Amino acid sequence: MASENLRLPHISNTETRYHTMAMRTVAFPLMWFIIMTVIYWMYEVPFLALLGIPVVLVMISLFYFVKHKKYFQAILINSLMHFAFLGAGIFMVGWDSGLQFHLIAMSIAVQLSTRGRSRPKLILAICFALSFIAAAIYTRFNEPIILLENSTLDFLLYLNTGAALVVFPLNFFIQIAESTEEELETSKADNEILLDNILPSEVSKELRETGKVTPRRFEDVTIMFSDFIGFTNIVATIPTKKLIEELNDIFIQFDEIMESEGIEKIQTVGDAYLAACGVPVETSDHAIRCTRAAKRIITYLDARNQSHAIKWRIRLGLHSGPITAGVTGKKKFTYDIFGDTINTASRLESNSEEGRINVSAYTYDLIKNEFPCEYRGKIDAKGKGALDMYFVL
Repeated sequence: MASENLRLPHISNTETRYHTMAMRTVAFPLMWFIIMTVIYWMYEVPFLALLGIPVVLVMISLFYFVKHKKYFQAILINSLMHFAFLGAGIFMVGWDSGLQFHLIAMSIAVQLSTRGRSRPKLILAICFALSFIAAAIYTRFNEPIILLENSTLDFLLYLNTGAALVVFPLNFFIQIAESTEEELETSKADNEILLDNILPSEVSKELRETGKVTPRRFEDVTIMFSDFIGFTNIVATIPTKKLIEELNDIFIQFDEIMESEGIEKIQTVGDAYLAACGVPVETSDHAIRCTRAAKRIITYLDARNQSHAIKWRIRLGLHSGPITAGVTGKKKFTYDIFGDTINTASRLESNSEEGRINVSAYTYDLIKNEFPCEYRGKIDAKGKGALDMYFVL
């Protein structure tokens, strides 16, 4: 699109589009004035030819106003130049030249201008319309000062009428194009926001730019699993609406903790909450961040339970290691992670206790200088055998 081709640095797409439109709004009348000045000279109307020269110079100065985004000032000066030129033309050569039709065209063009204050634009549009009426009355009772040959008048009539008729559809279709483009940009922005809410920003950017996301392997990632103890009993004792409200309130707080610690929430399944640190942006302190987030979750729930009737008891498990991450789905995108590290983290969570953070030996090695831990010994984990486990104190 034009606004993309003429993209200006440091300003928005909308501003670029208005800038491009304003440039065209100045350029087209300038070209018309130059052509008409030459035609007046060729057809021996020297007064209007000479008047066209300063008008052209003033029109050139409008590029300064457009460059500095003073769009309404450019519209105003453009309008005044048309008033001067058209008024003088009608006064000198009369109604048969067709110049008066530009007054109606300008009335429409000014009102269709996309930038500028609406009331001044309306006043300008009315002034052009009233000028047309005034020109009709004046030429009805007064002869033109310069009498041109009929062939010259016919040529000017056809030229000016045709040019005036082009102004309305041109402005109308440009306005439709602008409105459509603006709606598309708004829709695109909304879709991008929605996509950023579903996927990590780096992943959604890759998806927008290439149309796909290449799966990646990450060697050092920490997985955090959590779930609530006695969730089945809670489900059986409270209404469904209340349950959803409770989980929503809790998980929103979890999400905020994850975001503040630079951890990526992967998904929730019922009462289970899965998050990972080190994807899609690698970081060396992934285990420390996850541990800190897990402690904040416990602190938050302890405080919440003091003021809420339903008491939520949580257990958490952390494990670090390699994973593969990528986007699955076609209509409903999901950023998902795969690998045995996730299964191990799940086993650590299921072997944890209420209000405790259970970590693997590998995660312990990564956090032991930051958080005191208690060795639990080797504990049998389903499908994993005996694993060294530690509680974060």
